[in-house]
Formats: sequence, structure tokens, C-alpha cells
Amino acid sequence: MKYKIFFPIVGLMILTLLYPYGYLHSDNSHNTYDKSNISFNYPTNWFQVNHSNVFGEITNGKTAHFHVTGKVPQGNHSSKETLSQYYLGELAYYKSHTKYFGSQGISFNFVSSGDINVNGQTGHYITLDEKRTTGDQRLMRIFLESKGRIYTLYLRSTPSNFEDDMKDFQIILDSFKIN
Repeated sequence: MKYKIFFPIVGLMILTLLYPYGYLHSDNSHNTYDKSNISFNYPTNWFQVNHSNVFGEITNGKTAHFHVTGKVPQGNHSSKETLSQYYLGELAYYKSHTKYFGSQGISFNFVSSGDINVNGQTGHYITLDEKRTTGDQRLMRIFLESKGRIYTLYLRSTPSNFEDDMKDFQIILDSFKIN
């Protein structure tokens, strides 16, 4: 009879001791993308999608989507000048062409812009709300520079889910590296 009570109590004590140390639960579980000179962690419930013109493309299969493109800008400028000029050009474009894609069933509204820190690297961002025939989307474009190349990170979700999906996007941003 003693053992019927003793073992469950010892078992509960062991579980109580191990839980805070992550042996039974971990908020740090993730997958890692490491290709094409970029690497980042992403949630385990997300999966990779392969398209030829982008890299690091992942999605949760519901509302959230992330991918990266890289471009070597024209001109002979320092890296910081190039990044700033590219960002300011994109910002001016989006502010002046809010209905530009109307003929393709897409229009967008400027939401916000500014500076952002991505895992220790300073960049710039633009956030837009897109109206599409396939459904509304919120798009955050983040511009980073490394070794003369501009990288654009695309974070996309529905406007109503964007803030909730941002916690998953933050896992990506907190670990994002250009190698």
C-alpha cells in the first residue's frame, strides 16, 4: 500500500523539477533554414515552399508567409548609401502609386515605415495593406544590406492575423543572418 502512494508522489516531484528546465517543454523548438547565404529559425509548424525566384520561402499553411529576395543595386555607392537610396526609392514608389496595380486586381494602402533592427543589423521597413481579388493581405517589407547586395524580407499575413502571426515572424527575425 505504501508504494502505491510513494511512486506517484515521487513521479510528480520529478516532473515538477524537470518542467522548468525545458526537459518536458520547450518554447525554443524550431526548424532551421540555412541555404543561399542566409539562415534563420522558424516554427516547427511551418514548412518550406520552393519557388525559383525567391529563397527561404516558408509558410504556416494558413495566413502567414515569409520569403527573401536578393538584388545587387546599380551604381557606385557605399553600402549604407545604397540601402538608404533603395529604401527611399521603394518608399516613394509605394506612397505615390497606391492604386497602381488596380488593373491587376491589386491595390494597396501605405501603413507605416521606418528603421528596424533584425538580429543586430539595422535596416528599414515598409508596411502595406494590399487589397487583392484573392483576399486582403498585410505585407511588411524589410530591407537589409550585406556585401553590396540588398536583401528584402517579405512578411505577409491577413490584416486581422498579422499581429498574432508577428510572434512567429519574430522567431525568424531574431535569428536571421546573412552569411
